[in-house]
Amino acid sequence: MNDTEPLLEEVRKIRSSIEGYKRYQKNTTVWIFVGLFVFLAVTLGAKYYVTQENKDGQAQQDVREQWTWTCVEKEMREGDYSKAIEKANYLLLKSPNYYPGLARLGQAHVMAGNHAEAFIAFQNAHDIFPSEKNLKNLEAARTLLTSTASTPNKP
Repeated sequence: MNDTEPLLEEVRKIRSSIEGYKRYQKNTTVWIFVGLFVFLAVTLGAKYYVTQENKDGQAQQDVREQWTWTCVEKEMREGDYSKAIEKANYLLLKSPNYYPGLARLGQAHVMAGNHAEAFIAFQNAHDIFPSEKNLKNLEAARTLLTSTASTPNKP
């Protein structure tokens, strides 16, 4: 029996180390899955957060991207000259040499009573495309500008 005792002790050590390795392997596998789950949760959460933030930030930009010169004319027909001016200015940022747009901006400024801005818009339209119509608009704006400048303010 004494001869087998060291052998049994060695088998117990091997068995203990195998069981320890199995526990280590099991714990490692569990932690890998936990880490993977946390990584996926954080990644998907960040993606969702960024997507929502972009949607909110792009909402205003998307509305502006839908503006056209027809929208400017509609605002002018409805009498909302400040919106017409805002939309025209935005559209002119995209195409600053669009002389019909500059003329529409000038018309909106005339209707809003901003004669100096109307004169500038009509001047820019005439500079880009010197036509008879643009010249008439420019002269009319000059007349409005001089008549409002010479009219005294009444209390």
